[in-house]
Amino acid sequence: MTLRRRLTTVLVTAALGTLAAIAPTAPAMADGSYWSWVNVNSGKCLGVGGGDMTNGTKIVQFDCINHPDQQWSTVPTADGNYYHFRNKANPNKCLGVPGGSQAAGVQLVIWDCLNHDDQFWSVLATGDGNGYAILNANSGLIIGVGAGSTQNGAPVVQWSWEGHADQRWK
Repeated sequence: MTLRRRLTTVLVTAALGTLAAIAPTAPAMADGSYWSWVNVNSGKCLGVGGGDMTNGTKIVQFDCINHPDQQWSTVPTADGNYYHFRNKANPNKCLGVPGGSQAAGVQLVIWDCLNHDDQFWSVLATGDGNGYAILNANSGLIIGVGAGSTQNGAPVVQWSWEGHADQRWK
């Protein structure tokens, strides 16, 4: 792991308060199973817009309908410090940040799994038992729903941790 990634993780972890690595009560992280990440604020699932597995398709929230584009498996990175989120509709596609952007508000996308830092994620307990924060290794930003929306099709973006329910996932 690069020094920059280590420092980013330490700083974000400190900002989140008492965060711990994924707790044993969370879905098994590296056993090859798939599950849906449900937003605490909206009760909707993290998914790929229209189920379209074309590179660059935007990530959105949508009613949980058990569709493969709403199911994710985590695969540890080579160093074991992060995970790739692979999509069940096409396990060769990963959750990522377009162009490796480090800007807040950028909508996430599905893309070929390329082993880039923008596709590396940490899952962190929020410390209060109300879900998990999903941290991008490259940007140091957390996954949330744009403007805290509860609507179907709302963009899933990266943002600085504010502790809001739209930044928490179960």
